[in-house]
Amino acid sequence: TRIMFGLEKVVPSVVGSFKGEKPQPFGHGDPEAEEQNCKDFQVFMECRGYYNQDRTKKVLKAGSTVADAKKAFGREMVQEKVLDEKGYELDPDSKLSVHSNKCRLNLTFAYSQSVDAHVERLTNKLSSQK
Repeated sequence: TRIMFGLEKVVPSVVGSFKGEKPQPFGHGDPEAEEQNCKDFQVFMECRGYYNQDRTKKVLKAGSTVADAKKAFGREMVQEKVLDEKGYELDPDSKLSVHSNKCRLNLTFAYSQSVDAHVERLTNKLSSQK
């Protein structure tokens, strides 16, 4: 723990990712400046499942959209929503430059329903099959 304590002062975002904490928020920059200055975007993505979550980082070219980022994740997914780092749902056709800051952004892919709603729906479906 002494080593980890010292590392947290030097590289808090890296140590935080080892602990399973959320990545450092980037916030939103000026969309026009992002569009002009970013040749590519570093996109930190999380696919949130009911039982687990997968994370990946991809570099996407300028002009890419939120839908392009979802396709680039590396596997198919059934999560319907794409959320920004504050949990707001994004338009899949919007450009990454609208949501980035210094050519970086966080995206989360999530289900439309909460876990409780999903369990309730499955329970109702199973009880109606009897």
